[in-house]
Amino acid sequence: MQHMNVDTLVPEALDEVCNIRGIVKWYDVVKGYGFVIPDGEEGDVLLHHSVMRAAGVNFLAEGTSIHCKAVKRAKGMQVISLVSFDTSTAKPLASTHPLPTLANGNTLDAEFIDVSVKWFNRVRGYGFVSEGEGEKDIFIHMEVLRLAGILQVQPGDQVRVRVGDGDKGLQAVEVTLADPQP
Repeated sequence: MQHMNVDTLVPEALDEVCNIRGIVKWYDVVKGYGFVIPDGEEGDVLLHHSVMRAAGVNFLAEGTSIHCKAVKRAKGMQVISLVSFDTSTAKPLASTHPLPTLANGNTLDAEFIDVSVKWFNRVRGYGFVSEGEGEKDIFIHMEVLRLAGILQVQPGDQVRVRVGDGDKGLQAVEVTLADPQP
């Protein structure tokens, strides 16, 4: 467990500081923020990159136990400093998940297919992959990549996806890195 300086960021004069213990829900380095799920309280707590930087931390994986100071702001609770964190509780970056269900309730029973990343915008959190020229584009969301432990993809990268019929067309619901070519 690592301990941080609790006074890394000074709260606004009228903000009431509270101690929060919980786990990291997710944190995205490119977006510059993530969320903490507090123990025994409702609502996620925003974790901004400025707090991470002040504590000398670049990344905290999903499931990391965290103790922090937070304040209530207009848009909700926000971490103002890290007190300590324990990465031994973090989920492995690549993990096995149960058979996905699409948002529209359709279940997925397709095999993995080899695709190439057409484009991906990390700031927006989505992009498209394709089996090749003339084939339909397949929507892929950042959360699908994050669940697979894939932090970044670039146009031309080869991945394997399981695809389902979403409300707006084909969508990747599970992804793995493609097998390296000999």
